[in-house]
Amino acid sequence: MLYKSIKDGDNPDLTEERMKGTFDTDKMAAVVYGEKLARRRREMSEAISRIPELADIKPLPFLDRFEKVTEGSRKLAVIKEHVKELIDENDHDEGLHLYHEVMGMEGHPLALHEVMFIPALVAQASDQQHKKWLGRAKRREIIGCYAQTEMGHETALKWWPGALGKSSNWAVVVANLITNGKNYGPHPFMVQLRDESTHIPLPGITVGDIGPKMAFNGGDNGYLGFNQFRIPRGYLLDRHAKVEADGSYVKPPHAKINHSAMIRVRSHMATGQGALLAHALVIA
Repeated sequence: MLYKSIKDGDNPDLTEERMKGTFDTDKMAAVVYGEKLARRRREMSEAISRIPELADIKPLPFLDRFEKVTEGSRKLAVIKEHVKELIDENDHDEGLHLYHEVMGMEGHPLALHEVMFIPALVAQASDQQHKKWLGRAKRREIIGCYAQTEMGHETALKWWPGALGKSSNWAVVVANLITNGKNYGPHPFMVQLRDESTHIPLPGITVGDIGPKMAFNGGDNGYLGFNQFRIPRGYLLDRHAKVEADGSYVKPPHAKINHSAMIRVRSHMATGQGALLAHALVIA
């Protein structure tokens, strides 16, 4: 049989059409992903199927938004328990397949913690700041997001950051750095949003959930506002740019380097949209 993924219980109409295929689907997968990754994807899918806790409680279209977020959180805990037996944690492609296979296309509430918050700390925080925050973030002792997008240009309200609505107690916040009366433009700051024990927003912080969206409702998108909120000078992520004790500014080696986390995720988004278009093409 050329179509290698037909299983008992599949929709009979789809099975009938798939049986008419004129090419070997495993060979096609090797063309699309490369032979090694195509093989690993099949192995990972088989391994995932043997962990019943990773199965959906019901089909995704029948979950409401609250259930999608709750299910995503539950599955994340199961993945953490089994991740070493499922994937090579240092292989981005394997991790991507794992999350797509388990979570589906609606995302999950901690996606931005993994793909923007931690990478921002890796790229922008100093070695001393790594010791303070990076290990805690990787162990999920703190949950963070990346807050840059705003409701309007240079407003006081961040809008849409993932993992912000209900999940995050910290954030990398992109805001203008003003020192000694001069505005040096957007820089990343590490900001605590909620109490780590009670999860209550800190005084001066307004934060919440933006509500249902057209899609990606497994994600935890939120809004964030500040009112006379202060952070220490050492909370500027200062691997590349610094503010000295006297307020003097040490510029980064390149002006665009502060935007590395956003540029990184935008490139991944372009790849992801290509995958979605490929799905639509197959369906059509």
